[in-house]
Amino acid sequence: MLSVVIVSWNTKDILFECLKSLEGEEVDETIVVDNASSDGSSEMVKQHFKNVQLISNPDNYGFSKAANIGLKKSIGDQILLLNSDVFIEKGSIKRMKQFMNNNPDIKITSPLLFSPEGEQLQILRPIPNLIYMFFEYSFISRILPFVKTIPPKYIQSAALLIKREINEKLGWFDERFFFYAEDVDFCIRARREGIKMTLIPTIRAIHIGGGSSKKKSRNEYNILNIEANLKFIDKYYTKVIADFVRNLVIIHFSLRSIFNTISSISYINRTEIYKKIFLYKEIKKICRR
Repeated sequence: MLSVVIVSWNTKDILFECLKSLEGEEVDETIVVDNASSDGSSEMVKQHFKNVQLISNPDNYGFSKAANIGLKKSIGDQILLLNSDVFIEKGSIKRMKQFMNNNPDIKITSPLLFSPEGEQLQILRPIPNLIYMFFEYSFISRILPFVKTIPPKYIQSAALLIKREINEKLGWFDERFFFYAEDVDFCIRARREGIKMTLIPTIRAIHIGGGSSKKKSRNEYNILNIEANLKFIDKYYTKVIADFVRNLVIIHFSLRSIFNTISSISYINRTEIYKKIFLYKEIKKICRR
């Protein structure tokens, strides 16, 4: 059996299209976990998709906790964890199931992601480990962009097909990660347990991107992303290394604050500069927690 689990937060229109794209596919059950949306997402599911199981959380639990609720509720031996802004091409779910059945050693997989314009998106992303964080916040990656390709990669959770059996060894997502980095942590734990994962290059999905995160400002997005990366460093490295990274991030954004303050003297659109300076202050607060 194959279950589809979708986590949604204020993506009513996109969620509708996502659920429509699943109609006629080889799916045994579909579960939508709604994180207290205020845009009528739950009502839309109830009205238009009678066969979909709806779980309405009383608050925004974040991605990891909401995904875990859906994963635990599902009954399929294969589970497709799908973002509400991802559309699987017709017939692809059947082919994904066949791929998993024909490759019993593979426990986690995903199709390639493409933008609506047909541009292939980078689904294998760098893990924010110590090397990556050092290159990113010491400005080295701006001088030598290729260094970002050095760290090992992970598979995004935008369209993740998982075999239920891995839960016995791995568990589901770490709920300390509210939004972002949960899939990084998931893939690292899988590798440590010897669980094999891969992409399926012959199967594609359309990823609109930022379905829920677009509801937040750019500043909120950056804060959540950096906060998640710091939680990741705290989990996998010693306190000495974690403190080093936090101080590196503070120095990075202090220098950017100084640069932007100087730029604001002659820059016409000072409002944007002030927004950036406010963002940098908030990030430094996070680092000092």
